[in-house]
Amino acid sequence: MNSGETRRLRRILRRFAGKKANLIPILQEIQGALGYLPRQAIAEIAHHLRIPEVDVYSVATFYRQFRLNPPGRHTVRVCLGLSLIHI
Repeated sequence: MNSGETRRLRRILRRFAGKKANLIPILQEIQGALGYLPRQAIAEIAHHLRIPEVDVYSVATFYRQFRLNPPGRHTVRVCLGLSLIHI
């Protein structure tokens, strides 16, 4: 993470109380600001909430909405649903 990202991360953390119940909203805010959840962000979140890093990591990997790697330049989405239209 660069210094600008670190400042944004810390600004977001200051807005949230250090309660474990704020973990998912914090992860959502940080990913919204940075585009993904860097390793350093997970460590700082854990420190802010006073919980083990593995707890933050386990929540971030449980939900598909969170990314641990920066997104690529282009996003490709594939629909796996079967929608058949009968006329």
